[in-house]
Amino acid sequence: MSKLSVFTIAFTTPIFFAALQAGATLTNPITQGSITVKMTRFVTIPTADGGPQDLTIANDGTNRLFVTTRNGKIDIVTPGATPSSPGTISPTPFLNVASAGFSIYTGGEGGFPGLAFSPQYATNGKFYTFDTENYPGSSPAADFSQSEMLPNGTLTPNNQILIREW
Repeated sequence: MSKLSVFTIAFTTPIFFAALQAGATLTNPITQGSITVKMTRFVTIPTADGGPQDLTIANDGTNRLFVTTRNGKIDIVTPGATPSSPGTISPTPFLNVASAGFSIYTGGEGGFPGLAFSPQYATNGKFYTFDTENYPGSSPAADFSQSEMLPNGTLTPNNQILIREW
């Protein structure tokens, strides 16, 4: 399920039903409004990386964009000079989680969906990643201190979700 689909299900549906409860009149078919949306390609992400998951900026004054890919890379995107000239991806990733020794679990909803930079990134260099990794068995990186999360012999997880500070 794409992020747009999640947003549509999570937010649009309650608003629709709230409008009905408030006595709103719905037209059928929906009439065309005055809002126009224009999309412009600004970069192409190679599909070998598993597709883009998140796009963010570090707010460090460089205007660089950072995109995470499902397979565990953070690419640096330099925006194009004009809307008609697409941006470029740096040949060297900002971070490749697999090269850092972590094994990204890409089954189901797994992958590398999130990246956030510290508000003081320009001075402290800290950033945070959110990913799903293979469950390593006897030495999980995740904190299974909650009893309902502990593997109990009948259930052995195959992945764990982690937030890391770098």
